[in-house]
Amino acid sequence: EQLKLSKIESLGVLAGGIAHDFNNQLTPVILNLADVLERDLDDEIRERLEEAKRAVDEASSLTRQLLTFAKGGDPITKTIALPALLRHSMNFALRGTSVSGELAMDTGLWPVRMDSGQISQVIQNLVINACQAMPDGGKVTIAAENVYGIRHRSLAKKDGRYVHVTVTDTGTGISPENIKKIFDPYF
Repeated sequence: EQLKLSKIESLGVLAGGIAHDFNNQLTPVILNLADVLERDLDDEIRERLEEAKRAVDEASSLTRQLLTFAKGGDPITKTIALPALLRHSMNFALRGTSVSGELAMDTGLWPVRMDSGQISQVIQNLVINACQAMPDGGKVTIAAENVYGIRHRSLAKKDGRYVHVTVTDTGTGISPENIKKIFDPYF
């Protein structure tokens, strides 16, 4: 356990250094894209540049997550509407795959206080893993429902209002040799 802890601390320092250097490289890209987007542009060029800016913003969000992890800091939370984040994260991860996606949301889904960058990354990783389990195509479904009280006592700290999110797919599932490792850091 001590060796594992030491490795995790070393990875944190490495992740922080890489994230800091990467963020330094992103800064001029962000500034130049913002400058060019203020000009009068052809619609097709503007659309491509806005897509590039969204990708750079996602990369910048990822570096912030790495820096938070490396420094052991608290997540940066704010209250947001979950459907748009889930839709964007799923569509981003499904881009270029033969897998279809479906959202099943409660009507009137409650806003959620969370670190949107971290949750977006979790959803993207789950969808990417699902796609890898379905190389010939399939379907990923993300469902979200309002839950009163503690529905899953192992996850909730206290009674209250929660939004329960599930990600399911029509893939092969997790192999028996990997099932015991899925919650190990960095597996």
